[in-house]
Amino acid sequence: MINAIGVYTFNQKIKDAKVTLFAQQEKDTTANYQLHNLEETSLPQFLQEDNFYFEKKYEREYHFLLKEFNSGIILAIVSRSYIGEEISNLFVNIKRVYWAHNASKTKKTDNLLKTNLTSIIENPQGYIGKNARLELTNGASFTLDHIIENPEYFSDDDIRVKQIKAVIAEVKEITLDNIDRLIERKEKLDALVEKSQLISEHTTKFHKAAKDLNRCRC
Repeated sequence: MINAIGVYTFNQKIKDAKVTLFAQQEKDTTANYQLHNLEETSLPQFLQEDNFYFEKKYEREYHFLLKEFNSGIILAIVSRSYIGEEISNLFVNIKRVYWAHNASKTKKTDNLLKTNLTSIIENPQGYIGKNARLELTNGASFTLDHIIENPEYFSDDDIRVKQIKAVIAEVKEITLDNIDRLIERKEKLDALVEKSQLISEHTTKFHKAAKDLNRCRC
């Protein structure tokens, strides 16, 4: 569905933009840079406008651009099909990934981040289900490649919200499991108390019978 994603820093006064982060389906960017058409047609046109949103069909692809005036960045998506209904959440999540990427560069943890995310890149579907273990990292658990690999996951909601929901579900599951264990433990304790009472009753009866037997012998 998504061919490429780009994040550009821009200067509105001189109408210039520079790509700072991008990802695309075709990994060989020297042979096929999939942001080329957008940068040659839609991006220059968008820079001349004061609008914050732009979309355009160019030949057999769709261009979607969002201008963040406060932060000085432009978010761009090139898609094979029209994704207007999902575009809002996609832009939110791309922005989260971008700022997390910048934060990781500042802390010089890019290589570590990429290493930790290898398993997600290889199996993104495995991080969507019930057993997902997502940390609340405001986007740092993902890269733009993840959005291209699995756009559906990033188009239906804010990843931050998804992560919070995942943690809540996990906490709920753990809580319910602990409650089940407590109930099971209480049942075992009740059974133990009942057995102890029976033993105590039998012991009392035994002592009484022994006393009666001693009296008879006398």
